[in-house]
Amino acid sequence: MITGIDHVIILVDELPQAMQAYAALGFDVTPGGEHPGWGTENALIALADGSYLELLAARDRALAGGHPLWRRADGSMREPGEYGGFMLGSNAIADDVAALRNRGLGFDGPRAGARLRPDGQEVRWSLAFPERRELPALIEDLTPRSLRILPPTAGIGRSSRVEQIAVAVPDLARSGTAYTALLGGGDPCPGPEESRGLAFRAQDAQVLLFEPTPGGQADRQIMLSGPGVHSIALRVEQPPDVPVPLSTGLQGEGMLRPIDPARTCGARIVVHMSSR
Repeated sequence: MITGIDHVIILVDELPQAMQAYAALGFDVTPGGEHPGWGTENALIALADGSYLELLAARDRALAGGHPLWRRADGSMREPGEYGGFMLGSNAIADDVAALRNRGLGFDGPRAGARLRPDGQEVRWSLAFPERRELPALIEDLTPRSLRILPPTAGIGRSSRVEQIAVAVPDLARSGTAYTALLGGGDPCPGPEESRGLAFRAQDAQVLLFEPTPGGQADRQIMLSGPGVHSIALRVEQPPDVPVPLSTGLQGEGMLRPIDPARTCGARIVVHMSSR
């Protein structure tokens, strides 16, 4: 069974600098380790809902460029600041993949994945990647999840959760059919830049599928990299009278505010500040 949002992947250039940038916003950032055979290394930001943000860097760009997380639709390599996508958790990935194939969705896998933590501990999982680039991958732990990610004990991750993942697509009807097969029916709603959208539930989070208006930022993203994650929204439950480092990076006014992309290594992150 699919269990909800597992994690969101943010592609970064130099991992130490990215870790410093997110730590300066008040997040607790933990070194994750290296992925043998993938040419990548990561760091993790645990969130209160059990999900996490993965900062993923290419140690070997030639090797990493062959991996689905880094590869664009035209075969070129994604650039730092783009999203590598997101993953849904599963507790029976082989059954989930079989069920999704019966609904007309193609998935590659399940296949094994692993990471070697800085302390030498190996973390293992099963992955299934979708044939359609706008869809999330599936992941199931083969070792205890506590080896892959621990609940947050410091930083604003303790009061933060993924509220929304916005996915830009060129054909809302076609992609909406695929997401309906994955997550069930979606509800019409406005998307960014006054675009048309469909909202789907992934447990406690929303996946907002939208078709960009021509010439906008999301439209340019699709032309450059193909369909995929455009932005994420984090809900941060924080008393309004308690300042947090994150506040220094927020732009605009109101309850829903973007973080300055210069502070997030280029990733588009919106914060919904709310009191407990």
